[in-house]
Amino acid sequence: MTKPLLLEGGEYDVARKDDLRAELEQTEPHSDVVLDLAKTDYLDCSCIGVLIAKLHEWRERHPDTHLRLRNVAPSITRMLGILELDRLFVIENVQATG
Repeated sequence: MTKPLLLEGGEYDVARKDDLRAELEQTEPHSDVVLDLAKTDYLDCSCIGVLIAKLHEWRERHPDTHLRLRNVAPSITRMLGILELDRLFVIENVQATG
């Protein structure tokens, strides 16, 4: 299995969109790309757009690529579900609240 890329974390908003893009550049596409969001508290729509664009870029080179989001905060999971992006990304190990 692929070694997860642990994102630096914190809040990813429009001001950190380029930071996220740079972190994702460390990853080469293959069947599964795993991002560990254990340290990530927030993703805004601009950063979700970066994830979507990067997944499409990876799939151009490797069509069977799946983006797995691991250790996802409940608020991020909820937002991805509302946007129906839980159909595009594989969401694993949702963090417990509390």
